[in-house]
Parts: sequence; C-alpha cells; structure tokens
Amino acid sequence: MIDDKPQPQAVELEKELLCTLLQDDTGLNELCKVLIPECFYDAKNGAIFNAIRQNHQDKRPITPEAVVEQLKNTGKLTDSGGLQYFNEVRYLGVWAKDLAFNGLVIFQKYIRRESAKAALKAYQLSHDESKDEFELLDSMLQTASKIHQHLSGVGKKSIDEYAESYFKETIELINSGAGVRGLK
Repeated sequence: MIDDKPQPQAVELEKELLCTLLQDDTGLNELCKVLIPECFYDAKNGAIFNAIRQNHQDKRPITPEAVVEQLKNTGKLTDSGGLQYFNEVRYLGVWAKDLAFNGLVIFQKYIRRESAKAALKAYQLSHDESKDEFELLDSMLQTASKIHQHLSGVGKKSIDEYAESYFKETIELINSGAGVRGLK
C-alpha cells in the first residue's frame, strides 16, 4: 500500500477466471500467452494458475483433481491457500463472462502495480543523495525491461496491439458459434 491507497488489483476477477478454467479450459492457450503467476495480485491465485498452466503445458488434464495433484506434487498446495481456499475458488459459482477481458484486466493491474513499485523506488532513490542519477535511471529501466520482456513473450507487440488482436480473436471465436464457454 502506498499513501494509504491499495495497489491496483482485481482479486474477484482472478477468482472468477480460475473458477471458469477449472470447469472449462477453453481459452487457456491465449491466457497463457499473457498471464504469468506474478500477474495475480493474490499469490494464492497465482499458485493455482501456475498449476493449471503447468498441467496445460504438460498436456495433463485441467480438472480440479488434477490441479490439486499438481499443487501437491510441487509442494505448492499451502501456497495456494490449501484445499479449503482451492474449493472456495472451485465452487465460487461465478463464471468469468469473458476470459479475455478478465485476463486483460488482471494483466493491466499487474503492469500498474509494477509501475507503482518502480515509481516508489525511483522516488526513494531521487531523495538519496548517495545515489547518482544513473542508478535512478537504471532502476526505472529494469522495471520497464521486466514488463517489456514479459510482453516480448506475447509476440513483441505493444499492449494496445496485443489487446486489439486478443479481443478480435475472441470475438471471432464467439461469432463462429464454436460454443466457447467462458467467453460470452
């Protein structure tokens, strides 16, 4: 928290996204291009997403049982809030109306949090007379580089270009009548 303001977050959207993926993993390919566990404000949600993502990458099922097994096998069940929290998310009863939207909002909040952290660090460094201006600039560049590196995995597009193509692909899927659940 900076200046008594909470960090940018969308925890309810995170839970909705996870609940939806545990029921229907349609759209997971696209989400995995953008989201990494660190994008989730709530680390428990990030741990669950990581297990879903790992199962997907390893071509294992994305069922609640398989995801719990993955969490156990990697020693991350506690990090994910344990079985009680996992089941709260699993049985949330609220599906993400639009996985693409939820994913994009979660990613945007992540960028804002990282930017706020960088700004705070830059502010602190700017008042530290023992640091020179190049250390200040280097600190800011490191954060920008981290975000850019993440976006590079998306295909070296700007976030606006990515969002535009992501929404276009999602609309095409919906309009095709392919029966894509979680993307309505």
